[in-house]
Amino acid sequence: MAIPNSGYAKSTKPSDESKISQTDSLDIRPIEHSSVDVFDVLSHIPVADKAFKDGDYRLAFEHYRYVYMHDPQQMQASIGYADAALALGQIALAAGIYKAFAHDNIRAQSGLLLAGILQNTLKNPEDHLRKQLEKTSDDARLWNMLGQILDTKMRGSEARQAYAMAQLSGQRSGLAANNIGQSFLKEGRLHEALSEFTRAVYEAPKNRKFDNNRRMALLLQKDYSQALLALETDRAAQLLKDAGLIAAQQGETKLAILFLEKSMALNPIYDSQAAQYLDHLSQ
Repeated sequence: MAIPNSGYAKSTKPSDESKISQTDSLDIRPIEHSSVDVFDVLSHIPVADKAFKDGDYRLAFEHYRYVYMHDPQQMQASIGYADAALALGQIALAAGIYKAFAHDNIRAQSGLLLAGILQNTLKNPEDHLRKQLEKTSDDARLWNMLGQILDTKMRGSEARQAYAMAQLSGQRSGLAANNIGQSFLKEGRLHEALSEFTRAVYEAPKNRKFDNNRRMALLLQKDYSQALLALETDRAAQLLKDAGLIAAQQGETKLAILFLEKSMALNPIYDSQAAQYLDHLSQ
């Protein structure tokens, strides 16, 4: 089980945060304007903008969606709605909205490209991304997607350069360091990974995902006391389970078994998945 990437990962399985049905995009009828206070509707946009900037994509989604339902032609809210949908894994919904604005809006064009990559409908996505970045080099989403693709091609140095460019494009604090740390982790460079995860936590101390990644790197370096310091039991059990899966992927079978056994010992609820992995590794 890979450490969650903070960019837009290729996946057909919605995240826990994305339980809003993609069918929402199929038959949306705008609400009548006559009984609505326009200023009240538009007041949702700055709230959504701040939530999106802070990485609270669900909250951003709800506020952008409120405006969109009243006025699907409101460009800022509509594209924001698509951006939030894309971040939550609602790819079809995002693509439909982007398509409506892509004829003259560069962010919508970039969003439509990202949606196509996530839906695996484009050949040579790296080439498409590089061409789009020639048009708009300040879209952090494009740099992050490029970094992820380069990481899958085992071109870690180039991937980390892309993540650094995303940071220069003004993305939220800690994200570049977290992504660079994951890139190092894929190469088994634990010390560099830990350094980047620690920087991510310093830049965004309230982000649990970044802290989980830092603790994961500590576990993989066998610094158990620091990794589990001041951690509640259920979270420690999940962390140990994830560490066990990563250790198994890296060929560290004994370490993987150790982590999975400790995870099951801590978990008050029987974890059938962990037990299955443990049984497989023990054979």
